[in-house]
Amino acid sequence: VGVSLGASIAVVGGTDPGASNLISGNQTAIISMEERDARIIGNRIGTDVSGVLPIPNGSGIQLVLNVGTSVLRNIIVANTLTGIHVFGGSDISILGNTIGSSGPGMGNGGTGIFIQSKVSMVGIGIGEGNVIAYSGGAGIQIGSSPTDLPTEISISQNSIHDNAALGIDLGGDGVTPNNDCDPGRGPNLGQNFPVVASATVVPGGTRVQGSLNSVPGLGYQLDFYASPTCDPSGYGQGETWIGFGSVMTDSSCSGTFDAVLPITVAAGSVVTATATDPAGNTSEFSACRPLATGQEFSTIPPCRLIDTRTAPGPYGGPALSPGADRTFAIAGQCGIPADAKAVALNVTVTAPTAAGDVRLFATGTLLPLETAVNYSAAQTRARDGVFALGLNGSVDTHVNQPSGSVHLVVDVSGYFE
Repeated sequence: VGVSLGASIAVVGGTDPGASNLISGNQTAIISMEERDARIIGNRIGTDVSGVLPIPNGSGIQLVLNVGTSVLRNIIVANTLTGIHVFGGSDISILGNTIGSSGPGMGNGGTGIFIQSKVSMVGIGIGEGNVIAYSGGAGIQIGSSPTDLPTEISISQNSIHDNAALGIDLGGDGVTPNNDCDPGRGPNLGQNFPVVASATVVPGGTRVQGSLNSVPGLGYQLDFYASPTCDPSGYGQGETWIGFGSVMTDSSCSGTFDAVLPITVAAGSVVTATATDPAGNTSEFSACRPLATGQEFSTIPPCRLIDTRTAPGPYGGPALSPGADRTFAIAGQCGIPADAKAVALNVTVTAPTAAGDVRLFATGTLLPLETAVNYSAAQTRARDGVFALGLNGSVDTHVNQPSGSVHLVVDVSGYFE
């Protein structure tokens, strides 16, 4: 072990010239056991004095049952295991660190930050973002399993990119699908991620629209990010933080957002988002949404596109049923032009014979994890959203329901072209 701390206030490193330490070539660089108010600041961990050549430790920093500890502005690279491992404790700040870099052998071999067991009130980046990149696992993993106990882990304003697994992983099991009304369970209470429906260039910035399904009647902080490419999972990391937004859920658990951010995102980028509840539980990253350029939004008088309660036809009956996806041609209807790229819809489900969900997605694309509307048996439920159009200006519908059928009613109020 390079440095071992325990049960007393301690400072490792510092801001003054010559105060920082070089801690490399150990089984673990720093272990802090049951420490209160420790500060680990300005050290080079896993590298040489220049910061460009690897001298690996096994793990970088291990915090075990710490309270009030701050990990500030360290370079934590090239370690064969985890960059920072937090096991138990509370009120921990991880700010301004470089956790993995792009040089040969300079990424940490495991997770960048791993938070495990009963941990609460951890701030990762709040006000002073970390760079968390080139990890052999996830950028940040919260919980060793979907039933682990870490909560109130707030993640904001970091640069998270080029990690081998997800940028943020709740439970270490890959993308955690959203669930209706977000009943709390597991790491960070399994906070649902936002659904980014569109990301467009506007004068002086970037406009991001979408929705969040979560606990009803609460306000959520949204963090938006841009990256040159998407994670292979289709669910983003977040290389550049581009701003905040907010959304309030209604009594039906859903809320929509329309954020204009004063940063112009580079052409060809993808945009992602996270949601953080009032207690500080941050979600995984949303699915990536490619930045659309040159798209203008036009409103139209509300117009009914689809009503499966009416006579059979291309926009009418029969009701939707599981295992029988339908394609609806949207462009050219209700005054929507043939070159429209996306539409603003109100989606209503009614008379379902069992609980389930309906998904709307651009024709020719993969079935998304995000739902358009979730519902219980015999429930009528609606949600607004912006939906991309696919091949020939169409959308597909998919029903997840054990059996039976559900009726779908869709009204349009505007379009992007």
